[in-house]
Amino acid sequence: RERERVGMIARAREWASVTIFQPARQMDCLQLGVALASGLWGGLLPIPGITTAVVGALLAILALAVKVSAPMVGLAVAVNMALTLPDIVLVPVFIAGGARFLDAAGVHASCDVQSIAATVAEHGALSALRTSATCFAGAVLF
Repeated sequence: RERERVGMIARAREWASVTIFQPARQMDCLQLGVALASGLWGGLLPIPGITTAVVGALLAILALAVKVSAPMVGLAVAVNMALTLPDIVLVPVFIAGGARFLDAAGVHASCDVQSIAATVAEHGALSALRTSATCFAGAVLF
C-alpha cells in the first residue's frame, strides 16, 4: 500500500511539473499574470460548478488583447480547480453580502442561507438556484 501511494504521489508530481510548472516558467510576466488572475477570479465566482466555463470565456475574451497559450489555459484551470473548496465554503458569505447589496439597492429578496441550504438538500442545487436566483445574482454583483 505504501509503495503504491508513494508511486502515485511521484506520478502526480511529475504530471504537475510537466504540465503546469515547466510551461509556467516559459511564460512572460504578462501571460503568467493573466493566467493567475483569470484562475483566481473565476475560481472565486460565487456559483460553484460554472467557474471553469467562466475562466475559459474570460481567457477567450482576453485572447483579443493578449496571446493566450495552452499552458496559460492549463495554469488558469489548475488555479480555478484549486479554489473549489474555498469557493464552496464562501458561498454563504457571498449570499449574505449579496443580500446586503440588494437591500441597499432597494431590492428585497429572501436570502436566508439556511433556507437555501435546505432547498439544496431536499431538491438539489438547480432547484435552489431557480428559487433563489435573485440572491445568487446579488452575490455575483457583491
